[in-house]
Amino acid sequence: MKSFFTILVAFVFVYSIHGHLSIDVSISNYTFTFQQFNCLMNQNYEAFLPQIYSSDGYFSSVGLQNLADARAVINTDVIIAPCRSNCTDKTASGYDQMQSIFEILNAECQPDFIFIQVLSNGKWPNDKQGNRQFILDMIKAVKDNYTDGTGDVARSVGIMTNYNSWSQILGADWTGASNLDLFHVFINLLEMSLLTIAPKEFLLTTIIIQEKDAIVRMPYVTKIIAKMAVVTTNKWLEEKILDLLNDF
Repeated sequence: MKSFFTILVAFVFVYSIHGHLSIDVSISNYTFTFQQFNCLMNQNYEAFLPQIYSSDGYFSSVGLQNLADARAVINTDVIIAPCRSNCTDKTASGYDQMQSIFEILNAECQPDFIFIQVLSNGKWPNDKQGNRQFILDMIKAVKDNYTDGTGDVARSVGIMTNYNSWSQILGADWTGASNLDLFHVFINLLEMSLLTIAPKEFLLTTIIIQEKDAIVRMPYVTKIIAKMAVVTTNKWLEEKILDLLNDF
């Protein structure tokens, strides 16, 4: 299976989610086969995260197809990159945007969990207050459409971000979404093409940290990861990921 993962190494994020190994292909146009999903399962991957909606406001047909196909084999979550202006689907509010996303998901395939991506490589305006309201409106739409039966929206949606992006887009002191799960993505902001990876023994606990109310502790979390994670070149990144995959 090494050759398959070698192909994916350029665009795959590998990390621990809910205590198990997961795979994020949010920047990929690669269509997986049923055999490859089985391969992921055999390699101890228990969740698959395609991005189905982009910051330009369009749906990824590849992401939706991967979502539908993966459901037969492994757990599936999806990544939503909010569109704040000039959206292809013409939505203007966070609520309407998430509603249009649910219309597609209901017609295609429901995921287990939804991640709202808040990263500075998206097209976010400088209006922090407007960005906050947009996120809250998206969360409300999830609550209205997609809960686990308890009415607890925190079990259905989370935030995928990092400290720098959160501070720039929403403000470091904002805790309006602190009831949600937080996935902390540590990215080398000087070179956005590189995912910063911690030493191998640290992978399953700190590449992305997920816990309730973690948003208010993000500066502390960032400092911990920064001390243990350094990326220098693409070759280094490739070797680290392949070394990790060979252990599973």
